[in-house]
Amino acid sequence: MSTILGQLTPRRLPISRLAGANLAIWRTNVGFTTQRLHTSAIRFAEAPFKVNVKLVARLRKELQVPMNKAREALTQCNNDYDKAYSWLEQDALKSGAESAAKLADRSTQSGLVASVAFGEGNTPAKVGTRGGMIVLRCETDFVARNELFRNLATRIAASAALGQHDSTTSQLATPEIVPVSVEQLLGQPLVNLAEEPAQSSETSSATVDAGMMDVIGKLKENTVLHQASMFIPRTLPEEGWHPLVGVANHGGESPYTGKFGALLAMKYRMASASATQHEKAAASEAMATLATKLARMVVGFDPKYTDKNQARADNCADDQSTLLELPLLGHTDTIRAVMQGMQKELGVEIKVTGFLRYAV
Repeated sequence: MSTILGQLTPRRLPISRLAGANLAIWRTNVGFTTQRLHTSAIRFAEAPFKVNVKLVARLRKELQVPMNKAREALTQCNNDYDKAYSWLEQDALKSGAESAAKLADRSTQSGLVASVAFGEGNTPAKVGTRGGMIVLRCETDFVARNELFRNLATRIAASAALGQHDSTTSQLATPEIVPVSVEQLLGQPLVNLAEEPAQSSETSSATVDAGMMDVIGKLKENTVLHQASMFIPRTLPEEGWHPLVGVANHGGESPYTGKFGALLAMKYRMASASATQHEKAAASEAMATLATKLARMVVGFDPKYTDKNQARADNCADDQSTLLELPLLGHTDTIRAVMQGMQKELGVEIKVTGFLRYAV
């Protein structure tokens, strides 16, 4: 009997976990003995790491990244959303910088003009007391129509409008519309327009340059901030004046971008110090509408001068080159004549102080 048993070879069955103890069961192939062995030294394979699919979707939506990148970030950061978000931002910045260096020699024949205004609440609008306009260039119309590119252009224009810029050494385009140094704007915080009211540039963490690197890394095209300007509501020496800027765009697929854009600066004040609140509100609404219409006319007609005095100073007698001598949209009368009528009807004084037009 012992000889027969000695020839038998033990057979190991699958190891199973037992509740309450790290044990495994071994059995001989004849089945009449059972021996329990402690298996603390046996190393069980760890379960594979599972990425949180909800966090993957959230990262893809908020950062516009591919699924594999979102999964990689969450794997690296053990499903910690905030850490994964920062990881992706740094990765995009690095990837964008590398792409920008490789693409820098490519010609940028396309792009967008973005112009945006802000009122007291810092929400994007077509008329306000602060305004910015930029030209953002890229290689193809396909990228210029991309939502990422359009959003970037709008945010940079908002950064120009809300940022603090040193314009003391700049040559003024108009009394209130000031060119902004591209190099200076690249270092400014990039305004976030995802929430309303928009965050001020002082509370945004990413710079304009970092935002551009991010988009370059995703779209793989050379992208250049070509030029920028802002409207500054300067302190007016006369009392009672209200500065306004109207913005307009044409040839684009979003409210604040297009192939053409304009800023128009104007100011108004009530002619009578005893004007009622109702009269002031009516005048304010009419002036906002007028500023928006005039900006649209600058985009569409591309005038060269504000009024006849400027035209005469440049020896130009062509009324079609003078903004105030053009028929106002929806009217047969010239802008100058319509403004004169509004001044009598609303009891206001109106002055158009200048404009600027960009085109791609």
